[in-house]
Amino acid sequence: MKVQQILDTKGSLEVFAIPAGASVSDLVTQLCERKCGALLITDHGGKLAGIVSERDVIRQLAAGADLDKVTVGEIMTRDLVSVSPDEDVHAAMDLMVGRRIRHLPVVNDSGPCGLVTVRDLIHAMREADRQDVAKLVEYLQSEIHGSE
Repeated sequence: MKVQQILDTKGSLEVFAIPAGASVSDLVTQLCERKCGALLITDHGGKLAGIVSERDVIRQLAAGADLDKVTVGEIMTRDLVSVSPDEDVHAAMDLMVGRRIRHLPVVNDSGPCGLVTVRDLIHAMREADRQDVAKLVEYLQSEIHGSE
């Protein structure tokens, strides 16, 4: 299974992003409205510049920052780890576990095309396992009925 299949099942083709100049307060509003845990940051050309998550916000709160004055660009992660839509789901999961990240940007030649989470990958792998088991059961049943 490829990462693109996960993006396809998520339903929306919209890539949730916020400009680097937005306040962290605006970020919190967007995260709540979109019911997500991270947003991508794009530059003026639409190229992926960073990612910011709810954990970044919590760090700012713990430091006593004024969320109306701190910008998303100041707290975003710039050293991005990303995958292509053609990446294997298991390889993406290994990358996320190895790098201890929960949100993985998906990027093609045109720029960001989505974001997958650990939860997305787990659900996809569980569904793939269910399908494999169903195929195996079907095969075994046909073998049993074929030998009678």
